[in-house]
Amino acid sequence: MEQSTLQLHVNSTEFEQVSSHKLLGVTINSQLTFDQRVEYLCTKLSQRIAVLRKIRRFLPLVQRKLDYNAMIKQTMLYASTVWASSSVENMQSVFKLQNAWHV
Repeated sequence: MEQSTLQLHVNSTEFEQVSSHKLLGVTINSQLTFDQRVEYLCTKLSQRIAVLRKIRRFLPLVQRKLDYNAMIKQTMLYASTVWASSSVENMQSVFKLQNAWHV
């Protein structure tokens, strides 16, 4: 696919066109695929799940649910209205990790 270029000038200052940009913690690329965001999210979720698995046996069920809501659910929900329109493969990667954590 041929990439078009856009020249934007404001007060005689030219803005550089970039292939992706991070805005409020969400990386947006020029094709709006959100692949970078989902990759980052999966890495972050994997790390948090690993921590929760290590401490799981020391915590009662109520505490494990609180930890899930704070560490996993909130991470997944952040800006999900934006990146949830991502590809099926991306969404499957996220949901696979979510299901990997059993409270």
